[in-house]
Amino acid sequence: MPETSNHDDPAWQVVKVNDGRSLQVLDYVDGLRDLQDGVLRAIGPAEERFAEDYLRMLRAVRFASRFGFSIESRTAAAIRAHARYLGQISRERIGAELRAMLTGPRPAQSLTLLEQLNLDGPTLHEYHRQSNLKRVQALTELLRDYALANPTISWMTWLMAWVLDRHLPLEETQVADVAALRIAVEHWLATAGNQQLSRLGKALVLTNDDLQVWRDGFKVLPLALGWNELRMAAKKRALASPGWSIAWVLTQTMTHACPSLQRWQAQVEQEISELSKDGLAPIPLVNGDDLIALGRKPGPVFRRLLEQAYDLQLEGQLQSRTQALDWLASQ
Repeated sequence: MPETSNHDDPAWQVVKVNDGRSLQVLDYVDGLRDLQDGVLRAIGPAEERFAEDYLRMLRAVRFASRFGFSIESRTAAAIRAHARYLGQISRERIGAELRAMLTGPRPAQSLTLLEQLNLDGPTLHEYHRQSNLKRVQALTELLRDYALANPTISWMTWLMAWVLDRHLPLEETQVADVAALRIAVEHWLATAGNQQLSRLGKALVLTNDDLQVWRDGFKVLPLALGWNELRMAAKKRALASPGWSIAWVLTQTMTHACPSLQRWQAQVEQEISELSKDGLAPIPLVNGDDLIALGRKPGPVFRRLLEQAYDLQLEGQLQSRTQALDWLASQ
């Protein structure tokens, strides 16, 4: 770009091109060395730069993660000192920055930096806490090892893994016991999960689609962890539900580091493959019109009977419409 004035003001001039012919780079603040060293540094007094717009603290995290850079120590110290002021920024802007981080190339680095720089609390509108990020790191390893069938992970999956790491840390006694994991998840969802969703929805200005992804994923997660206890119909219903893919990814982040649970995971995946061959969500053989034709009056019993009929269909006990109608008539 054309040469401009103000080159004595390092707050504005970092690296620029002299003119369109020579393409000479004029670096007044040693920015090229920072680029070579992989360091992100505020130009001039970091406190002043962040005070101009506190959202720059989140942008520092996003750009450091995007390029795999570290944040220079004085810049990092200034972020920690001013982290509490992030709350002065609109929640829409904060939510947009977090989404950009978690759709970038290094979501785990972004989340690590947010906690290290005390930005996690004001970002999520809760207290600061340093978590072990085991699920987040496991998700990174799963992607790196191509252990996931679909390498594209939504930003909500990263957010849900982070929330679990912060509010439901994996204890050593739970890691090797899938039943204990299921109980812990069910308890958290019953006591805090819904409140967490409501608060995060406001803190990050989540869309209705985002909120539905959260609800669907966490609804199915206990079913994934309790797979061995499910009947065939319940397994097929879970697999056909919109939350299964995220729930199974989150399950893998919990089993990734435990050999015994990896064997369990392999067995489940083999069973999933077999169940999928027969179809997971066939068209129901009967419906409410059939119940009315049989002389039944519409009411709550309709739903119960149709659900039972569909379960029997999923389990192969009702294989034709005639069989299904005969079963309804006998109820």
